[in-house]
Amino acid sequence: MQKRAYTINNPWSGKTVVGGSRAGRFYSNGTNHRKVKSVRKSHSGLVRGMIFIFIMTALWIICSRSQVPTFQEQMKTKYPIVENVAPVEVAYAAEPVVEVPQDAFDKYFGAIAGQAREVARCESSMNPDAVGSTFDYGIMQINYKTWGKVFDVTRAQLLDRDTNIRLASLIYQRSGNWSAWKSSYKCHGLK
Repeated sequence: MQKRAYTINNPWSGKTVVGGSRAGRFYSNGTNHRKVKSVRKSHSGLVRGMIFIFIMTALWIICSRSQVPTFQEQMKTKYPIVENVAPVEVAYAAEPVVEVPQDAFDKYFGAIAGQAREVARCESSMNPDAVGSTFDYGIMQINYKTWGKVFDVTRAQLLDRDTNIRLASLIYQRSGNWSAWKSSYKCHGLK
């Protein structure tokens, strides 16, 4: 039986093989067929990658030269900025502010009683029965987990207005600043 004659061009070596026992699906001159397949696959992936990069670069050049407005430009034309407009006053539904007698802060904080009132307003809206989600109690929102053991007080005692303000003054004296109330710093602005 005679083998059919045909031609195979080997892209790696540039040789042409014609028919016979040396011609087949893959060119073989004693090399491993699997190696030839993997080389062919890796070259095809490289070629595909280079084509992809070329196409993406061409698209980028085309898009950058086109006159398509940016998102910001589109928004300016869709919603033009109007100047010289009177400001609108917005009424917010504020939490009810509970007034605390002046003497409680004056008694324990003295000269900085105004600052203490501002912190209490930011922390609890001056509500002596306020309980926060992080175990903060009373008008000054004293953290029970941190200060309960230090001062040996219960949660009920922290809800007492005078006790809460007195303990807040002791916390302030220990640190010398308002760092214990840093979570509401944006509101009161005190360090």
